[in-house]
Amino acid sequence: MADNAPQPATVVEVLYEPPDAFQQRLVFNKGSKAGIAAGMPVIDEGGVVGQIVRVTPMTAEAALVTDERVSIPVQVLRNGLRLIAFGANTPGTIEVRYLAANADIREGDTIVTSGVGGLFPAGLPVAKVTAVERDTASGFARALAEPLAHPERYRHFLVLQADVAQAESNRKEAEADGIAE
Repeated sequence: MADNAPQPATVVEVLYEPPDAFQQRLVFNKGSKAGIAAGMPVIDEGGVVGQIVRVTPMTAEAALVTDERVSIPVQVLRNGLRLIAFGANTPGTIEVRYLAANADIREGDTIVTSGVGGLFPAGLPVAKVTAVERDTASGFARALAEPLAHPERYRHFLVLQADVAQAESNRKEAEADGIAE
């Protein structure tokens, strides 16, 4: 269930897209002077666009959720199944890997942020499942999904003011307790 409390956000505008065929990134017109820090989520009206990965005083660079170096804790809206979504090798695609072959995920399911980790608030739309590939021989499955955000359509986005330091502290604490991966 999503927390309906308002979360501070900063409006940013795209300055340019770095010309790198191996990364899917956007560079914005605001940076650390506007309170933006690496790790903060970027959203548009459709849902999660990506995550801030690099910040200067006047600019910020975000990796799109479709970038293969990005992973986000998510869950299936229909049943609450928790997963990790990764950018895929195929442009414009998100992939959920390492599922049990009998995992309850199907074409048409909506994937939303789970809130695990503390950076992305729970309930933000991420993607719609377009295909599920099950390999009974290996016992694993993977799902392919189409992002619900459309960064190619817009110039302005919101950067959610997440407490990056607190999220990192929580992650390290969980690791020390043997809870995290």
